[in-house]
Amino acid sequence: MKARISPLSVTVSSCYKLCYTPTISQVRKLRHDRLSPERDDDSIFLKKKMKIDEDREIIYGIAPCQLALKADRRKIYHIYVRDPAGTLKPNKSIEHIIFKARKLGIHVLPSDKRYLDKLTEGRPHQGVAMKATPLRPNLIRHDLDKTAMANNRKALWLGLNDVQDPMNLGALIRTAALMGVNRVVVNSRKTARLSAVVSKASAGAMEVYPIYAVKNLSKYLDYLVENDWNIIGTVGHKEVNQYQAISCQNFNHNGKPTILMLGNEGFGISASIKEKCNSFLTIPTSSSCPPDIDSLNVSVAAGILLYSLRGRLNRC
Repeated sequence: MKARISPLSVTVSSCYKLCYTPTISQVRKLRHDRLSPERDDDSIFLKKKMKIDEDREIIYGIAPCQLALKADRRKIYHIYVRDPAGTLKPNKSIEHIIFKARKLGIHVLPSDKRYLDKLTEGRPHQGVAMKATPLRPNLIRHDLDKTAMANNRKALWLGLNDVQDPMNLGALIRTAALMGVNRVVVNSRKTARLSAVVSKASAGAMEVYPIYAVKNLSKYLDYLVENDWNIIGTVGHKEVNQYQAISCQNFNHNGKPTILMLGNEGFGISASIKEKCNSFLTIPTSSSCPPDIDSLNVSVAAGILLYSLRGRLNRC
């Protein structure tokens, strides 16, 4: 005999319309429907396995959602908040997101964990996600970038040569923001797109930080050289002699505006980009380091080098 439950204890309004006492399984199904908002619209979106189209993607995590609301660079359609009990009493960070969203007239939809897991494809959503337009870098022409011609001797930029791993790209953006880098410049064609994964890996920094793309990075560096910039490349310890690289601990900065170039995870800086560099830096490693470990993660290397360069620039 199936267990039954009184209609008076059911929180889903549609249960009251039934002419019989619903079973527990029926109540669970109805409750799940209530906590899975926009089922018709989003079920189509989910069946496509989250293929990002031209007008929407799912951002997830507290920091990316908070900063996306703050930056106002995206059109936000809906915000989904985990609400298993139907109370809408989440932690303070999510309460702030809800308050800000309602102030902006954005729908906040209670959802259960199962729905959020499906919406974010099992990624760490921290109980909140939003549907919004994608972000794209600011596309600039190398010959029309007036910022490069400005006499800003303390400028420090980060140039990324074909960084394709979204986790690394996100970590690099986060590092650049914390190290006081004025601009990140990437290739428009061979760099990971500014996806929700990148935003999460950047702890939301991608939502507020200036990221620029150029179609031809090599020509853009030529343009910077013409405007008296330092183009600093990076090499591993095996290439120190070949490129006469200087330890980042011993580098004497000349006070000129500077762009630090970092390369692809597998191949480093391309040969065409190395030709544009007027100096090279390397990070000294411990003498006890095993010989087969010959490089740092690109975002770790970025943090060390940018910290060193920023300190030297500030003393100029």
